Amino acid sequence: MFCPNCGKEVEAGDRFCKYCSYNLSESVPGNDGGHRSETVREDPRSTGLAMFLSVILPGIGAYYIDSNTTGIVVFLLSFLLLVGMFFVPFLFLIIVPVMLILWVIGLKVTSDSINSYRQKYPL
Repeated sequence: MFCPNCGKEVEAGDRFCKYCSYNLSESVPGNDGGHRSETVREDPRSTGLAMFLSVILPGIGAYYIDSNTTGIVVFLLSFLLLVGMFFVPFLFLIIVPVMLILWVIGLKVTSDSINSYRQKYPL
């Protein structure tokens, strides 16, 4: 067992940490060998990686962080428009603004997913 205050190993039956005198009876329940505190997320997904993915591939960050189906729809639409731009090049002036709009929607969906993720798994 580890002390939640200083992180040093203490005996399982100790009531106080012998290094920092922390009252171990008030420690976080479930402290079973690893250094845990109330600020550790249970889910290891990175919100920064989610936003980075969404900047590169619109909507993928929302799917990564929260399995949001709207993120997949935005990604598939932007991918189909990108592929369509190669087959119908004269629609370039129409497709590019629509892709930019989808990119902004993907960022918005990802930021909403990150906010709901942070409420579910606070820091």
